[in-house]
Amino acid sequence: MTKRGVLRSTYRREVDDAGRFDVTVELFDTSLDRGDLLGMCTGTATRPTTESSATVHEAVSTRLRLRPDPPELIDGLRRWSIAGLQPQHPASHANDGPVAAWIERADGSTIELDVEPAELWGAPPISTRTPPQATDATPGLLPQPATVHSDGSLRLGIGVRVVSDPADRWPAVAALALRLGVDLAGRSGVLELDAALDAGLPHGAYDLEIDGSEARLRAATPTAITHGMVTLAQLIASGVPERVHVVDGPQHARRGVSVDLARRWFEPSLIERIIDLAAWRKLTHVQLHLTDDEAWRVPVEAYPALTEIGGLRGHGLVIGPLCGSGAAPYGRAYTPAEIDRWVARAEGLAVELVPEIDIPGHCHAALAAVPELRDPDDRSRPVSVQGFTDNVLVPGRATTRFLHEVFGSLADLFPHSSVLHVGGDEVPPTAWTQSPRATAFGRDYGIEPGIALAGALIGDAADAIDAAGRGWAGWQEVAFFDHPIAPAYVVAWTSTSAIGAVLACGHPVVASPSDAYYLDMAVDDDWATPGASWAGSTPLSTTCDFELANVAGPAEGLIGGQAAIWGEHVASLEILDALLFPRLDAVAEATWSGSTRGRADDIERRSSFHPTVLRQAQAIDPEASGA
Repeated sequence: MTKRGVLRSTYRREVDDAGRFDVTVELFDTSLDRGDLLGMCTGTATRPTTESSATVHEAVSTRLRLRPDPPELIDGLRRWSIAGLQPQHPASHANDGPVAAWIERADGSTIELDVEPAELWGAPPISTRTPPQATDATPGLLPQPATVHSDGSLRLGIGVRVVSDPADRWPAVAALALRLGVDLAGRSGVLELDAALDAGLPHGAYDLEIDGSEARLRAATPTAITHGMVTLAQLIASGVPERVHVVDGPQHARRGVSVDLARRWFEPSLIERIIDLAAWRKLTHVQLHLTDDEAWRVPVEAYPALTEIGGLRGHGLVIGPLCGSGAAPYGRAYTPAEIDRWVARAEGLAVELVPEIDIPGHCHAALAAVPELRDPDDRSRPVSVQGFTDNVLVPGRATTRFLHEVFGSLADLFPHSSVLHVGGDEVPPTAWTQSPRATAFGRDYGIEPGIALAGALIGDAADAIDAAGRGWAGWQEVAFFDHPIAPAYVVAWTSTSAIGAVLACGHPVVASPSDAYYLDMAVDDDWATPGASWAGSTPLSTTCDFELANVAGPAEGLIGGQAAIWGEHVASLEILDALLFPRLDAVAEATWSGSTRGRADDIERRSSFHPTVLRQAQAIDPEASGA
């Protein structure tokens, strides 16, 4: 779509205030009319001040629609300047400012605007960072095995002929390697692979030995066979020594990454790619955040409106533009056939998908699609931390039925997932305090209106999940409620220092601290660097220096670690790639081997040879890349 205008902005900040954005709109081939509105989505919630020449027509989270004040201010002009738009929090990066914008005309039409990155007033020029060049032409394994002994020259173009494969894992690994640019068919020689299960090895361990043209793999489990074969594929990609012996096994059982599919639209094929990238790094779990305030991405047969209304947003739709989307219709829900392909891909690569439906908060899209989940007489007016009002399910019979239908459907769509995730995070503290329906529900269960009702709603979801024969998990907030059906685990996320308190609740814990493992955090404080900043910038060294072994609390309760990538600032695949890597490689190595402290440079060197979202996978082969 050709943009017919542009929005430019500048951010100014004095000491000890949140700063101001000054915004200018310029149209190219038409003039503004009295009654026109300016719509925009910003990276952080922003509102006009008394110095602004505009007033609020509508404000929902990061969506802001402004009308000129006075109305005739813009009549007949091509330029509209608005000073003094104040962000909710001080801006740290250009993507905290306007990221999408449009003009709304009286006849209902819109003019899409090109949005230039916000400028920082008085800032020195930002130098373009050049990624460090690898100095070693031999890429290392990722994650690094526990022990590797090798000698002899490296051999390129070696293929594999399978002699024995008791778990039939090689076809999936070979297909994975080929999709990532590594042809295991061979051009200059063949390794004969003899794989077998060995109950005498520790759980999850494998032993890989190569001697000339023979490769012998012994593994404790079928999953460990997959991991050993991935190591073999990485060796072939980088050059196979004449003799090599790898003895390896994971330090933590759960090693994963959570991907936000609600706030931004990711094509279904990209999810398959992420599953591939996880398997290549020996991650065991990919959590799919399928719903949030901004969208509902998963079909539920009993509630078609969830996808018809909740999956799409834009100007004039039930859900308006949010989170960087403009006036045009944006996104959709995934289909059962697309989800089936994810499930099959993951199952073949020993990766478990953990689908997440986030309840009882983060439900703006669900409530827009299914109004009976609201209480029309609720006067609580809870406001979420992201600026949504009434984004919380109201307990009652309609909601109980909804939860059973939703999680039953989720179990059907993801038949191999042992755990379904219920979210449970960031419920506004004033939720349900003045809701007649919630009061009646609480009276029946002996619960006072208020935040304790979150535990009851999560209990309803747990009942449905248990009836489907699965376990349930949630974010760390769920650990502090009593549950008749205990969670399989909870994910500790608010900070590295909070993990001990979550462990003290007695549930198994997966560590995903926002100040180390949230990969949507910007890697530095440069204004032009994309990403969030509410947990601080997170360079690779910070991710590497967090060690699970040093977490306070009972060590036996900590079952693994998980990276997370949230979508607020993921405006392109290039940004997704830059945010994920090489920090995801550091998380993969830390959860596999137990430590990456002080090894940021080595992680970055090895990561540069391995496939990412955008980098051509062929670059993993030194012969193909010219390395």
